[in-house]
Amino acid sequence: MRSRSKGRGLRRGLEAALIFLLLAPLILPSCSREEGNGPRIGVCVADRGSREFELIRRGMEEAAREMGAELIWRDMTPRWRREGESSVTAERRIVEELLRKGIDALIWTPPTDDPDKEFLVLKRARDEGVPVVALDRLPRRMKASIFIRPNYVAMGEMAAEFAVERALRDRESANFIVLEEPPGDRNLREVVMGIYNVLDGCPQVTVLAGPRPKSYEEAAGIVNALLTRYAGNVQAIVACRSDLAAGAAEALKAYRLEDRAVTVGVGAMRIGIERILKGEHDAEIDPMHEERGKLAFEAAVKLAKGEEIKPDDLIDNFGVEAPVKYGPARVITPQNVRLFFKIYPELWGTR
Repeated sequence: MRSRSKGRGLRRGLEAALIFLLLAPLILPSCSREEGNGPRIGVCVADRGSREFELIRRGMEEAAREMGAELIWRDMTPRWRREGESSVTAERRIVEELLRKGIDALIWTPPTDDPDKEFLVLKRARDEGVPVVALDRLPRRMKASIFIRPNYVAMGEMAAEFAVERALRDRESANFIVLEEPPGDRNLREVVMGIYNVLDGCPQVTVLAGPRPKSYEEAAGIVNALLTRYAGNVQAIVACRSDLAAGAAEALKAYRLEDRAVTVGVGAMRIGIERILKGEHDAEIDPMHEERGKLAFEAAVKLAKGEEIKPDDLIDNFGVEAPVKYGPARVITPQNVRLFFKIYPELWGTR
């Protein structure tokens, strides 16, 4: 009798142990990461589904796989933003949620550059000891652990250098039109500064005009008028933005000058790439969004591990010195435009 009772007790013990193992994940606090896994990186970007941030996210996802880190992406699309919620309110809620998830670093693109609205996000991250990588936008008078952004001045210089080389290839001098930034756009103003850095140092170049169109249509109309004024004696048009360059290309096409004048735009927007494919536009400067996303994620992982990041520059952010690291850029021409097949595959649909 004693041995039979002992056997039943053993079976009951085994059954209880089995039940505990099955129920443990439900009744015990969950652990989202095992010991030794890579850092957890939270991302909060003020984007509503643009192609630019789609590419940035793709670059981050690739970096996360390569580095064995966890990416938690949040943006301002309806999936994450509640109905009736302002961008600033959504941003604060999302950042709080990310901090509660125990992120090791935050990648942040704020919806505004107003320090009064954005200060709280940086303060909360600092209170939790979480380093912040600002991506593409940094509020005035504020400083993040590192600021990742395109090098707009360098991209303007690349555009102008390409145009000068092409325009002066078979002649000793050339007339240029520069399509400058629309009023109030600080980033494009830096692009224009880069353009003039090159053109002002080139005595063979005469800048006939520097208008500031706001749109494709306005650029086409202005360039059309300038071509009439100068009897088509224009050898190059450099635009600070892709759609403005496309408008210039349209005006040149109307004058049948597309093969006699160089056009260069900055941004590699869909409209610029389409014009290159049609043979109506010479070059675009690509800010390489995917690579910049990868760079931002790599910086966040390094900061999460306590590593230092050497900045490329220190910029004056309205009186506050902010460390910045620049994303790469490249020239896109008919010879390498195929690089954009995975970005705008629809443009190759009938080719």
